[in-house]
Amino acid sequence: MADQAFRHRHIPVSGVLKDKGHNTVTKTRILAGMTHSARQQVVRVDREPDAPPNSHLTRELVLAAREYARASDALLVSITAMGRRLPRS
Repeated sequence: MADQAFRHRHIPVSGVLKDKGHNTVTKTRILAGMTHSARQQVVRVDREPDAPPNSHLTRELVLAAREYARASDALLVSITAMGRRLPRS
């Protein structure tokens, strides 16, 4: 879906890797409050996939990130794996 929006705006997606067999964390937010009052999040339930991401795609991602980092002045990385699946150095 996002890649279609990027292509529509002529944003390159050549560096996007997809793992069709892996889902991201599904987050469900439970809100409290009535119709005419402020609603606040009171609970969030996270459902994580059972299996880790494809190891081949993970390696491809690391190699691509290194290549992009060498060719860039700056690199912004967002990691949402909560630290438990990240490789340790």
